[in-house]
Amino acid sequence: MGMPLTTPGYDYVNRMGLNIENLDGLNFKYAIQLDVPVELITNMTLYRFIDQWIGTPYHLGGNDQNGIDCSGFAKVLEGTVFNLSLPRTSSEQYQECHHVSSSEMQEGDLVFFGTKRGITHVGIYLANHKFVHASTSFGVMISDLGDDYWRVRFRGAGRITQ
Repeated sequence: MGMPLTTPGYDYVNRMGLNIENLDGLNFKYAIQLDVPVELITNMTLYRFIDQWIGTPYHLGGNDQNGIDCSGFAKVLEGTVFNLSLPRTSSEQYQECHHVSSSEMQEGDLVFFGTKRGITHVGIYLANHKFVHASTSFGVMISDLGDDYWRVRFRGAGRITQ
């Protein structure tokens, strides 16, 4: 038997009625990727979904694990994980949602990017300025809103309410 864990995270997990030994390995994997305490990774349906899709190649108009585009990925994720129905394109998704400020963003909210021509990309907010999306270059991946590329293209966040 080892010494009992007395780290703040462990104490928090115990107070929440969770046993750290019973946490899924995905809790730790995504806590590291998002740079958040492991106890904040609670929506395991979401993180199992992401884990199954990470690395799926980008394909314009695609909607399955053979290839998917950003709005298709948002549509499938929101439907599967949150039981929400989304339109097919990122610009339609932008029009459909209730817009929220950056400070109000919650796990599962949509994050939108664009140019002067309008909305051209969508992802799903996770935590700590991180979002999951289907990138044209790398397929389904997690990125940071603070990265220069995304920061200058960020157009807002929205929540689907049905």
